[in-house]
Amino acid sequence: MILLTVHQHGVKIRYPQWYYWTTQRFHHSKPRILTSNNPESQLPVQEKVFSASRLECIKGDTVLFSELDIELIFGDLLHIVGANGSGKTSLLRTLAGLTPISEASIVWCGYPISLNRNTFNRELRYVGHLPGVSEHLSVGENIRFFWEMLTETSPKVCELEEMTDRIGLSHRKDLPAAQLSRGQRQRLSLSRILIGQPVVWLLDEPFTGLDADGTNWLLKCIEDHLTEDGIVAYASHQSIDVDCRRHLELELDLASETSND
Repeated sequence: MILLTVHQHGVKIRYPQWYYWTTQRFHHSKPRILTSNNPESQLPVQEKVFSASRLECIKGDTVLFSELDIELIFGDLLHIVGANGSGKTSLLRTLAGLTPISEASIVWCGYPISLNRNTFNRELRYVGHLPGVSEHLSVGENIRFFWEMLTETSPKVCELEEMTDRIGLSHRKDLPAAQLSRGQRQRLSLSRILIGQPVVWLLDEPFTGLDADGTNWLLKCIEDHLTEDGIVAYASHQSIDVDCRRHLELELDLASETSND
């Protein structure tokens, strides 16, 4: 597997089969993600399925990142790493279109998301670091709510049963979410990535609270999605090893102690 590591002060590209390192520095230390097939060339326009340019995040007097460019294609896995407060959550929220941008540009399938918002929202799933489930609703009722919100359709009984089984909570489907363990609430929260047919998954600390079985379940979900030409970007202190077209790693190294990222 080719692992590309992007640092705030340059890019290191590692080819494990040859144990060869190349370092390229950018003007003003602008971090970029480059194609792992040819580090010296840009991706063809038609390959840039999900791209962002000139991303910036400033909190107080701290610049967490700026002039950040990202180019992702079908089958890409992007691991966003960095210390607490480095801007990982802010970056994911920006990519999801949840944070206002001024000079920056986010493009999905050739069109800015501002001109393609409905399509982009249908084909994107953002799951934050908090579970985002209603503790007063049962597992089945939470899934029904997610389903209706994300697809604007009501799930059939068999579809609800299939989903509770896929997330390993069929034996808890009538239980209020408040009575679930942290890991079970995380599984319930992650059910959103399995509803509909989203192409892009943006996951913030998705392994939080999961036990070994839960971790293996999520890894299988991610690998299956990448095999089907999906795109996954996730922020985590935990690195994963799954089959994918390209495995990219973006490191944000300007941490702020006052940030909650």
